[in-house]
Amino acid sequence: MGVKYERKSVDLILSTAESLKKATEQFAQVAAEMQHHGMTDALFPWTQRQWDCLDVVITLASTCANVLPAQILAKAQNRESQFEIMQKKSRRDVASRKARLATETPAAKKPRGRPRKDAK
Repeated sequence: MGVKYERKSVDLILSTAESLKKATEQFAQVAAEMQHHGMTDALFPWTQRQWDCLDVVITLASTCANVLPAQILAKAQNRESQFEIMQKKSRRDVASRKARLATETPAAKKPRGRPRKDAK
């Protein structure tokens, strides 16, 4: 399955960054308290889900950083970016597929199971 690109505002990106900054500060505070009390480790409710979440956030941030320059260049050149073109093409494909399915008659159902013997 492909990647779906959605428009996101600067305000949303900034609020997301602010939320992550607050979480980072909390982690730093926990680590500082542990070091202050001479602790090298402690027990936390840390599961695979937290690692997965961290991977998702890191991947999202790097992907956003990677796709932005192409969109900035396209805007500077007063044209659509490759991501906008892909999004429009995808919408057209879905719309044409729906239109085609709406006009076609459904195919006859295929018989299921083993064919029966004719009774003689």
